[in-house]
Amino acid sequence: MIDLLETERAQAFLNQKVPAIIAGQIDVHALSVLAATARPSLYVHYALDLVDRLSGQRRKQLLTIERFAGADLDSAAFRLEQQIEKLPPKDTDLTKFVAKDLDRELLIYPFPLDAKLYCLPLAADPQASLEKLRVDCPELVDGFPGSHASVHVLRYVPGRRCQLRYVLGRDDSTSLTFLGKIFRGDRGQQAFDLLEKVARFYTSSGEGQFFAPKPLAYLSDWKMVIQEHIDGATLNQMVRTGLAGNRQFSAAAGCIARLHNSKIEVNRYHGIGDELEILEKSLAGVDEAGLSDHSFSLTLDKIQEFAVGLTPSRFVTVHRDFYDKQLIMDGQRTALIDLDTLSMGCPEIDVANFLAHLDLRYLQRGTERHRSVEWRDAFLAEYRVHGKPLNSVLVTFFTATTYFRLACRYRLISRGEALARTLLRLADLQVNRNLDAEWVHVASGKAVIL
Repeated sequence: MIDLLETERAQAFLNQKVPAIIAGQIDVHALSVLAATARPSLYVHYALDLVDRLSGQRRKQLLTIERFAGADLDSAAFRLEQQIEKLPPKDTDLTKFVAKDLDRELLIYPFPLDAKLYCLPLAADPQASLEKLRVDCPELVDGFPGSHASVHVLRYVPGRRCQLRYVLGRDDSTSLTFLGKIFRGDRGQQAFDLLEKVARFYTSSGEGQFFAPKPLAYLSDWKMVIQEHIDGATLNQMVRTGLAGNRQFSAAAGCIARLHNSKIEVNRYHGIGDELEILEKSLAGVDEAGLSDHSFSLTLDKIQEFAVGLTPSRFVTVHRDFYDKQLIMDGQRTALIDLDTLSMGCPEIDVANFLAHLDLRYLQRGTERHRSVEWRDAFLAEYRVHGKPLNSVLVTFFTATTYFRLACRYRLISRGEALARTLLRLADLQVNRNLDAEWVHVASGKAVIL
């Protein structure tokens, strides 16, 4: 399955399989990997760009490849076929099939049959989603014909959430872009309410420099939040293209410090025990993929030992997944996005996660050492201005947990083993130091006073 995470190999494999399913009429023109998961079995989700050989027409399609062993393959195929038969009829065989690859013990089926995100096949269909929006929020899509609608899957986490971008166009070349986020259970309503609170907070602050995307509607039966699309580039994109500087990292610190000071109430807490539970789940995924070894469990043991006796410094509103991809900048303003993980927790969670990802960029792209150090210093200096003092031991702990989570994630990615090993060593380095030592930044190798 590892080779199916490489887009070129996956595309070649699917071009062998998909045409046979639909009488050789469709080619896979391009694909991207949406998600790869190791539980309960190994599977990979793709977004495909398909081309009809006869008409040249293109379309988008979600597709899943899942691995089963032995007799489980036949029983799983039977269950999938029963599920697919219950779906509404479609205009092409491409949306209703289950194919087997007996040699590799794989099942191929046309979209994620996700029991917790049951509306996903409809939400990813431009016509079905536009019809839904016309009924539930006509003021949003009024004047936009369905012939100019497109849907792009931006991120999919099986059983938890899916983010899609909708683009509606008119004949006069004007267009409307917005995002849709599907959640499981009642999390959608909670995310909508939180987004309203955060957007209102940044607006009421009167500064204008920082903001959050506004929620536009909530589709209760789809559990989908509709929110405005933010133009600009993420801080991650700016780093990759050489456009990032100290000013952008200072803005990142100012944005998150204001959230920490906001006193927005969230009915969800994230503490030391919750963080350790996430690590255990991350390791379980690597174990079930058969990619773990003693070094992973040994490092987790050290992190758990380090955590004994730790208590949160204070509880504030935290993002809980704060890093360079969660900030969109347009040159004047900075937007904080993906707010559905908002919790009450200690501020060190966000600061450590952000700085650990800065180390990750240094390792991934060979960012010049002095630039990485400058960006770290700019971030911390601005945070000191607007935020309260940080507990260096907690920053050390959450830096180690972030390294460990990232190590598990990259171990599941093709060609990610070397980076995973480095991240695992960094996690080990953090918790092996004396508890009284200051937090150490990877690029500089020096202790930093927080």
